[in-house]
Amino acid sequence: MRSPGEAGGRSMVTSAAGVPFSVLMPAYNETAVIELTLTELLTHLPENAEVVVAAADRTGGGLVRGETSPTGLVALGIADPRVRVCDGGGLTEAVRNAALAARHDLVVVMDADGQHDPAVVAEMVSSLAGGYDVCVGELAQQGKEWYRMALTWTAIALTRLRMPRRTRGLRFPQSGFFGTRRLILADALRGLAPNGFKVLIALLMHRRLRVTGVHTVIRDRLAGESKLNWNTITTDTLLLLRRCGR
Repeated sequence: MRSPGEAGGRSMVTSAAGVPFSVLMPAYNETAVIELTLTELLTHLPENAEVVVAAADRTGGGLVRGETSPTGLVALGIADPRVRVCDGGGLTEAVRNAALAARHDLVVVMDADGQHDPAVVAEMVSSLAGGYDVCVGELAQQGKEWYRMALTWTAIALTRLRMPRRTRGLRFPQSGFFGTRRLILADALRGLAPNGFKVLIALLMHRRLRVTGVHTVIRDRLAGESKLNWNTITTDTLLLLRRCGR
């Protein structure tokens, strides 16, 4: 999927074989599932890739219950040298800290709750290696309750009102599953509140970027609750309006 306005119809996607990349994984009280999530993810990663886990405490207090400390990961059976840990803070801050800690230029952001399919990570990296600045996991929700669908589509509609025209073809600009370049991401999140609005929205509004997407499905969450609720929608919309009004 090309972003609106992508000229010429020429595919920019090339093979990601041999391209090193980092997976950035903010984790918030997900002790019960992070072992399963990481174990599955690692089966899809080459030896030259890495995972940076950032413990996101939405109160801004840093590590939560030691759940993603190095000792905690080893206790959970995660001793793979490709996995590293950094302190988080709020959710936005956790992603930025992970980006700054990453060793590679190409990064993929995904949740720790098992909803994001690691099988499409390679396709995201291929798009980035081919010249795109952002590759979004275009998430389709299947079999979800009507009120969750209503929340999702309300959030999308409100977000699109203020998003740059070139990105309005994206089906789900609130996606927490996307790939980009490390320094672009870190710079886009600079100065945002630790629990600021959706990271992808901040990234897409940061500057003119070449955007594409890959289709994937939101899987059932292994544990925890969705971060998308009416309060989140209201907060994100107000932040979006304030950012656009500068």
